[in-house]
Amino acid sequence: MKDLTTGRAGRLFESSGDSVPGDAEGNCTHRLGCMEVWGTNARVSTAIELPGLSTWVYSNPLGSGGGGDLHYMSVCGNGDLSRVVLADVSGHGEQASSAATFLQALMRSYIDLWDQADVMRELNRVLWREWRGRHYASAVILGYRRSTGELAFTNAGHPPPLWRRTPENSWVPLNEHAPDPVTGVVSTPAGLLLDAEYSQTILRLAVGDSLLLYTDGLTEAVNDKGEDLGWPAFLEAARSAPVGSPQALGQAVLDTVDDFRHGAAPIDDQTLMIIERSNEEQPAAGPLAIRPEHSSPSRRQILGHGGDPTEPVPNPNP
Repeated sequence: MKDLTTGRAGRLFESSGDSVPGDAEGNCTHRLGCMEVWGTNARVSTAIELPGLSTWVYSNPLGSGGGGDLHYMSVCGNGDLSRVVLADVSGHGEQASSAATFLQALMRSYIDLWDQADVMRELNRVLWREWRGRHYASAVILGYRRSTGELAFTNAGHPPPLWRRTPENSWVPLNEHAPDPVTGVVSTPAGLLLDAEYSQTILRLAVGDSLLLYTDGLTEAVNDKGEDLGWPAFLEAARSAPVGSPQALGQAVLDTVDDFRHGAAPIDDQTLMIIERSNEEQPAAGPLAIRPEHSSPSRRQILGHGGDPTEPVPNPNP
């Protein structure tokens, strides 16, 4: 397997796509091919090209053997559906390794299937059987259809991704409003409750839109005075970052976090993923057709680019 971690120790799974030679600093771009799964829990800083998406992944685990942050990407058989997963395991070592193994297998099994909630439900069942609630993993799963520009996401107790909407040049959190019918909790971490329920929210990305995925090692960064950065300050870091490329945006956010630390060492794993819809010919923006696969009462539908996932969406099947 090819090592795409810019010279650092790491592990990549099922990596068979093409790599573009790196720059002077050792950064390289990897283009995922059909039926490919890429992922690691090791130190990495690299650009990844998915069909219709440009991404940049940065991860800095505390330990030398890999941390509890897991990030995976896959491309389906016909190249239309791409999937991105970011998870944060409560623990390292054996817990992270077992979660990585299960997640890799799920990415392969569900590589051609659209429903992100199904993937999360299966991950939850597998981790619960393994850990019996002693450990858990927060996770967010994104699926993107190149042919339509649709993006579906499911969240399991993870910090909400940030969505930069190009026309308004604004950043908003991607929140779900589908609480578990039993517990009333929105997005239960995977592996915590056997019967936890998950939904997927669907929106459409415009060309140039960006998504920012992250773990709490960044939002909870601590400075030399013992103060936490906090989510509002992290959101402001994204809003003030220059928009040029996924790597430039991500590096600006990381620089803001480092400046806040003022020399203090990180206290947790840190992972940042930037995803941008590429400037290529796509269907015109507009309302999404509601197909049978979207009409389950356990899901929510955002119609068109102007839909706001921070507001509740009425159940289409009350």
